Amino acid sequence: MEELPLYFDFLARKRVKLLRQFAVQFQAYCETDRLLDSLERVLVSGLDVNGKSQVSLLPMLCIMQRQCANAIEDFFAALGYQGWMTFRPAVEAALIIGKWFDDRHNCEVWIERRDHKEEYLKAYRGKALRSSSLPNSPRLQSLLSKLNDEFLHVNFDYYRRHMKLEGGAADNLTLTALWTDTPLVAEAHVTAFAYVSRLLVCSVGEMLKNKFQCLHEFADSSRDVAESLSERVSHLIAEAPEVKRIFTELAAWPRDLLGASP
Repeated sequence: MEELPLYFDFLARKRVKLLRQFAVQFQAYCETDRLLDSLERVLVSGLDVNGKSQVSLLPMLCIMQRQCANAIEDFFAALGYQGWMTFRPAVEAALIIGKWFDDRHNCEVWIERRDHKEEYLKAYRGKALRSSSLPNSPRLQSLLSKLNDEFLHVNFDYYRRHMKLEGGAADNLTLTALWTDTPLVAEAHVTAFAYVSRLLVCSVGEMLKNKFQCLHEFADSSRDVAESLSERVSHLIAEAPEVKRIFTELAAWPRDLLGASP
């Protein structure tokens, strides 16, 4: 494909443009990234309420931070289908930490999954990934399941979303593969991610709060993000009703902040 360098240049310019256009969403994400930094520092430097180190959780938080940072870059390039796929390991990492907090034996099962496949599947497949330790665990597990279905497999819905067939007569049809999102869909993806990434990180922070006294003032600020963006979300849904499912099914957006939109 001789046009690849032009396509790469187009994506680079698109990222710069959308970064400026959606500065509020980006600032919300930057705060999310700072929260992750603070949680990582706690794991490195502190002992929990039982005098034990929880530094073994640090790699999971590093994975979360890496995946979130790369995901938002995808979203700013209007590559929503790529962004959610990139974000997926961050969601799974948080859910796994919750399983470890529930029962340390789950960590051993996770490490030895190839030798104990049945036990691993019983503990980590589907709704079994939900834990009592991680706040919002059911919402996050439902999100993970949705991401698996919507973005990891070329099922009919995936195929239909990314193809456009135009024309009248059978011998005069135009098939277009959609490489980037339309402006309204791109904004919906960026906005939804700004909220759900904060929800994810705050859920982990609330869980760690029970283990570390230095986090006693940590508070879930995800609703603040949703409230700050709710007016724009209502406008987006009014202009393009099809984007509502991005907020309800992917972002788990607070339903009382969706207003009376269609």
